[in-house]
This record gives sequence, C-alpha cells and structure tokens, in this order.
Amino acid sequence: MKIGSGMSRIRSRESGGMDAAYLEAFTDSRHLHFAHGRPPGKPDPFGQLISPASFDPADREAERLLLPVYRLTERIVRVDLASKYAFHPAAPGARNLKTARIISQRGNRLYAFNPLADRLIDIGRAASADSGDLLFALLTDDRRLQWYYGEFHRMLSALNAGHVLFNLEFALRHSGRPYGFAGGRSPIPEMLRTDPAVRLRAVIRAGAEPHPAGLPDPDPLFEGLVPEYFYRRSADQRIDGDVFFHRTLGRQPFIRLLDRTAAAAEEAGIRLYAAVNDVEDTAPGYYRVHCGGLEWTGAFGNGPEDLRLLRDYREYSNFHGFNFWLFMIFDKEISEEDAEERFIDMGRLMQFVSVSMAAQGRGVRGLKNYDDAYFRRKTGLPGEMAIGYSGIVFPNRNQAASIRVPSAERTEGG
Repeated sequence: MKIGSGMSRIRSRESGGMDAAYLEAFTDSRHLHFAHGRPPGKPDPFGQLISPASFDPADREAERLLLPVYRLTERIVRVDLASKYAFHPAAPGARNLKTARIISQRGNRLYAFNPLADRLIDIGRAASADSGDLLFALLTDDRRLQWYYGEFHRMLSALNAGHVLFNLEFALRHSGRPYGFAGGRSPIPEMLRTDPAVRLRAVIRAGAEPHPAGLPDPDPLFEGLVPEYFYRRSADQRIDGDVFFHRTLGRQPFIRLLDRTAAAAEEAGIRLYAAVNDVEDTAPGYYRVHCGGLEWTGAFGNGPEDLRLLRDYREYSNFHGFNFWLFMIFDKEISEEDAEERFIDMGRLMQFVSVSMAAQGRGVRGLKNYDDAYFRRKTGLPGEMAIGYSGIVFPNRNQAASIRVPSAERTEGG
C-alpha cells in the first residue's frame, strides 16, 4: 500500500509524464538536461481567483471550518529578511514558488486562500452541491516552475505537492475530523479544470466536525507532531551564502526519526541512505538506512565532505556543520509508467523529516545539486537505483533573520 492510501492520488496522464525516458534524463543526467521552459502565460488563473479586486469574503462558518487547514498549508508563517525567498508557508516549495494550492468546497460554495492578505475567499458556486462534508482538492500550477526548470519541473512539482499533502493530512487529523481520499469528481472551477498547467494531485473528503469514531487509521508519521513544529520549520537560507555551525544532533532523536521514516519509505518502495556528519555516537560516513538500524557503506574522505557531495554551488554553500544528509532512492526499472505518485510520496516523507527536525532546532533543505557519481562510489549504489530526492539537516541558527508571523485568529474555534 502506498503512503497514506492506495487510492490517495489521482494520476496525471499527460503527454510525456514521468516515464522511463524521463527518469533516465532527470536523475543522474539531470545536469545535462537543465533548461528554461516557456515564459508563464497570461492570465494566471489562481491570481484571478484570489485577486483583491475580486474579493468576496467567505462567511464566518466557512472560515471556522476551513481556515485551520489553510493556516497549516498556505498561510505565510515566516518572513526571511536576509533571504531572496522572503515569504514562507509551513510547507516549502522549489524557489519558494507557490505551485501547490488547495481549492475547498463546503455545500455549494468553493473557496481559495490569499496568503498575502491572509483571507479565505469565496470563489463562486460549485458545479453541484455536496453533502455536509468538506472537500479539498490539492492542485499544482506549474507555469512559473517550468519557466525556471523546463521539463525538470515535473519532478519538482510532484515533490512540492507531497510536502503540502503531508500538512493537509496533519491539519485534518489535528482537527479531529474523519477524512479519506476521494477518487471521483473534484471541487475545481472550470477555469482550472481546463488549464493545461494545472494538475490535480489529490482530493480529500473530510467531515465538517470532529468525530472520534470516524478518525482514519493511526499513522506513525503523525504521532507526537504539533502545529508549532510546522510553524518552526525552516531552511535558514541566506542570500549572501550559507554558513552552517557545528551543533551535534543527539543519537536518540536521530534514530527515532530514521526508524519512522524508513518504515514508511519501505512501504512505498523507497530506500533511504544517509551521509552522517555530526550525530552523537555515530561515526561520520555513509549508511544504508532500514527498519531496525544503520548499515555502514563507506567512509568520508579527507576534508569537508559537503564539498565532495555538492555538484555545483560549492563557492556559495558552506555546509561543513551539517548533521546528516538524507537520500531517497528508488528503482527506475520497476517504477510505474508514470512515477509522479512516487515523487509525491518522497515529498511527503521529506516534509515529515523537516517538521520533526524543527522540533530539535534543526533546519532542513531539499537539494538537487548533489553529485550522483560521487555518491554511487561511496555507497555502491547499483545502476538501476536512482536518487529521487535529498535533504540536508543542520543546526538552525536563523541566519536568514526570520520574523514569525502570528496567526490572526479571526474566528471562534478557528
């Protein structure tokens, strides 16, 4: 069963997709294929929906029911003054572009969220009225992402969706609402349904009110997490370069995190490796991570290992004090015809890592500029296996001069 549910995603059967040829081009060889795409077309459909000029405020009951979800998915929770990426929600995205968005439905009305205004917007009548439940459609709008990354944007878009999906599920669990993934129609306005840059990633049906008897099955990934950890999540990225400081990560939180991540990863057909640099009672080096422990695969070289692992941006990045670098591996030969669902799973897993490490005062940054060939030499990774995603974990010293944005609790119980 896939992470979350075997019915948790809606497949995107677009031209090309993330098939075997795509994976071959954008795993080890991705640096040869990076290219800009087309400039984003006009108009931007999400911009139109939430434009201040067309504000139609949601009623107070809709705010009470829906704002708690948007506060953990799209609301801006932090402003980084010393970073070129200033406004941050509780889930990251490539270049901090707001590619993942949520459209919700209550009764016969549709809603979206304006992050800058911190407002829930009534965007019109649904095609058909629904029951007393709430519907949430997770979409990605890739027009700006593909402009920066060309075809590589498909992989990044799926990872972005996975990060937000984890937050969406947590928000529903934290509210006490029963929920499940819906495979039928979705609450999407016609202008989004027909836009080729917009992809539907998941539809979730949730109860409008808490109902303990209807809660979903327990999921170890959500145990012990609280909203504060999501708001504390950071990549701590300065515009003028990075400097990581040594602050050893305790052995117990490290092993506890890896055990929970590995169990979920193996269920989804994903393997984990880690380059461990500064963890209590753990020798620096490369490890295969599996349920039950760590398996040594290779030692670091002399001098800073981060510079060897980086493919580029070495002069910009100083990661010497990182705690560990986590790599998510998958088998290209047994991957699905369209691997987008697998990458959504990787993004969902990395969001768990990011939020969990925030509780330990650590930052987590997803990276694509690692050196695949060097990693293979140090780990003996077989040719049919490829790195799908990586994240570096490090002490968060607030280099980006962050300001936390307090939540404006405008509704009772919201």
